[in-house]
Amino acid sequence: MALLICGSLGFSAAAAAMEATPQNPQARDVSVAAFAYQLQNVDLAEVAANSTFDLIVIDYSADGSESGEWKVGEIASVQSSGKKVLAYISIGEAEDYRYYWDPTWATNPPSWLGPENPDWAGNYKVRFWDPGWRAIVFDYLDRIVAQGFDGIYMDIIDAYYWVRVSRTTECGRAHGRLRDRDPLASDERGPAGHARGAAERGVHPGRRRRHADAPRGVPESDRRHRHRGPLSSR
Repeated sequence: MALLICGSLGFSAAAAAMEATPQNPQARDVSVAAFAYQLQNVDLAEVAANSTFDLIVIDYSADGSESGEWKVGEIASVQSSGKKVLAYISIGEAEDYRYYWDPTWATNPPSWLGPENPDWAGNYKVRFWDPGWRAIVFDYLDRIVAQGFDGIYMDIIDAYYWVRVSRTTECGRAHGRLRDRDPLASDERGPAGHARGAAERGVHPGRRRRHADAPRGVPESDRRHRHRGPLSSR
């Protein structure tokens, strides 16, 4: 089964990549003039009747929960109107209302689970390369395929940004601790020998401050993609 795969940082390019070729005969030509994006309060009958868009992104579940998962026939009812239907999936954050969430993680989190996103309650950063998180994502995808969706819309595909910022900030803090312990790691203050030691170690206080001031939340572009607004086409 060929799936249309889109991400929050690039939509049209993914559609073009699904054109049928001799190497990939199962791929389907996708022509999308306008698409809609709605994650809450979805009325599938309304979606099917709306002729202003060719493709829609919805959650895999009517209410986000396992009990609310769309049935095969419900997805097919929209597809019968000629529309493509993509399932939303966050691959860069764990959501505490999903079927996979374990309440015990609040006090005993798995190794791949990071801090809560301060800009989006109930969403947690993940170490996306960890086999434990990858297994959850693959299981999630199996559910989406079984429901009959035409493809997926991946959110938080820039999760590496959090990893980069958090690691850079931690490196800056560790460097600060080193300077507190080691007089040879000081900057312009102190004897000439101390300043030389700082230069040899590549110590640049201004650069470290910039790292510490780097933004820690989800980029504005990412928050914009996850609005929970009414049905709209683009």
